[in-house]
Amino acid sequence: DIAPAVAWESLRVAATVTFIADDAAGRCGVARLLRQLEDAEPPASLSARADSVWIRTATDPHLAHLQLPDIIGLAGQVGDSVGLTAVGASAWLAGEPDLAVRCLRGAHTGALAPRFGGLASTALSWAFVDSGRWDEAVESATAMSSSAAVADVPARPLHMVIRTRSGPAAPRLSMPSIRHS
Repeated sequence: DIAPAVAWESLRVAATVTFIADDAAGRCGVARLLRQLEDAEPPASLSARADSVWIRTATDPHLAHLQLPDIIGLAGQVGDSVGLTAVGASAWLAGEPDLAVRCLRGAHTGALAPRFGGLASTALSWAFVDSGRWDEAVESATAMSSSAAVADVPARPLHMVIRTRSGPAAPRLSMPSIRHS
């Protein structure tokens, strides 16, 4: 038997990978494993509950809004960078960019910052866009591009293009639509 915390963490990572890769078959497999894990070991700890919300949201983003009561409840309870990232990314997918920004900024500050990763950066950038915070969106996307360049990692998961236009118009950020099955 795998310890429950390890099982929840492993499934959270798998959900993140299938979400970023836009792997429909992988998302279905993770959703099936989630049902099995919840039957065997319901999420009792705060971190397992945050993982569960993210796994559900990542495996079926079109139904993310159904997770809002849990997302909102967890937002005021989690305090670690992993939990804040899971709840913040879930809030972003559920159409709550202000809540997403609050959680993801919490994951990105102080002692928590070293654990701030690609999913959190991506979700934060798009939450900035969704809430009309153009300057912060451009700053965030630029920082992500710089980090990717330093790490010699292609910034493909974002597919972001930053184009600045002259005049009072806000910078334009565009991303090809993500297909979800």
